[in-house]
Amino acid sequence: RSKSMAVPSSVTASSASTAAAAAVQFKPLGSVPPIPPGTTAGPHYVFLVHGWLGNEQEMAYLGTALEDVVAGRVLSTSIENDQQDGNNKDDRDEDDGFVHVMANDGNEEGDVDEQQEASVASVASDEESQEDRPDIVVHKPSCNNGRTTDGIAAGGTRLAEEVAEFIVNDIRDRRKRRQIENEGEAQDDGHDFEEHVTVSFVGNSLGGLYSRYALSLLPSELRLDASEEDNASSGTIILHPNTFCTTATPHLGCSSNTYIPVPRFAERAIGRVLDV
Repeated sequence: RSKSMAVPSSVTASSASTAAAAAVQFKPLGSVPPIPPGTTAGPHYVFLVHGWLGNEQEMAYLGTALEDVVAGRVLSTSIENDQQDGNNKDDRDEDDGFVHVMANDGNEEGDVDEQQEASVASVASDEESQEDRPDIVVHKPSCNNGRTTDGIAAGGTRLAEEVAEFIVNDIRDRRKRRQIENEGEAQDDGHDFEEHVTVSFVGNSLGGLYSRYALSLLPSELRLDASEEDNASSGTIILHPNTFCTTATPHLGCSSNTYIPVPRFAERAIGRVLDV
């Protein structure tokens, strides 16, 4: 059974001190207001969290699919079922702007069984520039590889720490690249900068529980300290929740292993109440 929901607005700060060393005054991530109008939004971070006895490669296909969409590549797996057209095809769909290429083995009768997919990926329309594409960063956390048997609290804490560290390091690298592009000039005139980013989680199985726990630890703001070596300014990274999605996650616990026994017939009713 899968479950998808918005980021909870009532996450607690039960163990905020362990979330990340870079955190400033703690405010729950779910309590952050939307990005102010007129403010340029930074990157959108999507964290794909694996489950029990898994590793980050468990989410590799989903990660690749998301990156393909962002990059303008769309996987094409459809097989043409037109038996009358046995010639090679190179047709452009004017509606979606992608090229779909089909081929057969040269059989003039064009048997469906002999048709082969000539291209596994479609090429995005040339009219779409890189600048027009959303700035989405997909990351598959590896902090719980081989460490999924020591409890949700331990795994969720490790996840929160990796998420915070990844975001801080990515923003630092982006600012360094911009500084190089600006020929080494200091950014923000020495004043503290403020960067607004959005965060999403996709957790599979136990990864969904890890993600829920990590949300209770993640602060709404992360601090990026100035670096004299890089001539960079210090500033604050403000996190805004976007999407929280889980698949096959036992949010009500596992049957026969809950603190309070829950009759099977009551699970659906409880699930609907929690989903409101």
